[in-house]
Amino acid sequence: MGRTVLLAESGYTWREWLKRHQGNADLLVLDPGDASHGPAARIRVLRGERPVYDRFYGSLDPQKSPHLLVGAMIEALEIASPNLVIQLYPYRVTPVLRQTTQLLLQLLKPDRLLVNQGFRGRLHGVLEEVELDKSLPPAVMAAQRKAQWLSMIEKCEEHSVDLSETNLSGSRLGAGDSIGEARKTKLGLDGAYVEVSGTTLYVVTDAEFSDEVVSRALDVTHCSRAHFVSPSVYEGVLCSFAKPTGEDFGYGFLKSVDFINLRAQVLCTAIPPVPVPMLKLGSLMIDEKGNELGEMKPWQV
Repeated sequence: MGRTVLLAESGYTWREWLKRHQGNADLLVLDPGDASHGPAARIRVLRGERPVYDRFYGSLDPQKSPHLLVGAMIEALEIASPNLVIQLYPYRVTPVLRQTTQLLLQLLKPDRLLVNQGFRGRLHGVLEEVELDKSLPPAVMAAQRKAQWLSMIEKCEEHSVDLSETNLSGSRLGAGDSIGEARKTKLGLDGAYVEVSGTTLYVVTDAEFSDEVVSRALDVTHCSRAHFVSPSVYEGVLCSFAKPTGEDFGYGFLKSVDFINLRAQVLCTAIPPVPVPMLKLGSLMIDEKGNELGEMKPWQV
């Protein structure tokens, strides 16, 4: 079979096609919204029913972090067998998805590229149209994802993570230089957590500061803009514990973040106590009942 790429527009499913044609090929699921094989927001390689590769993505939307899709695909290809089926995300006609899809196809060099009948995407290569079933209604797919979230939550235990000892990935937080208490007092930003990242002043607080205070803080720190977020924004954000190599060893979500003591309370499938060299943050939020609370704006946190 070689490499066969499956690419369909929203509203179609590859479920029945895979039952009939996958055979003994590995399946690389490059669709972070898929919850057929476990909780969504991950990239997987399945050998039969067994996952042999599992990476955190943190969102249902392939447009949120296309660089993570490319990186996960390259890693997955080192593990997957040469006889491989690659199921891509539901295709939408947007500039980001078109260019991301074209890049993935250039790297994959598939032997076959299968699409739904009437496919409207303008992609390079020979497209083979196949007849596909309609996908399940959105409400049913949301219920399927919720069931998988609940299954994950049942396996979670509470962890207290020292953010000063952890490398953060996927967030503004931790990307800049934090400002100490004495300097914050001089700036008039007492009680807030403050970082300077390039020309951006990143402030985590529920307090309100006057325009004069913010303007002076920007001037003193040589920043051109200030980015304010509430500590509550972090509650429910999907996350993973990862080794320095990027390999995930636990999945879950943030319960809360104490910005005074720089500690995060996390529900995660890893068994405590365990060191957390890297904490990856996503953009999808869920609650402890498995309800999806929406996606954050890119780099909001």
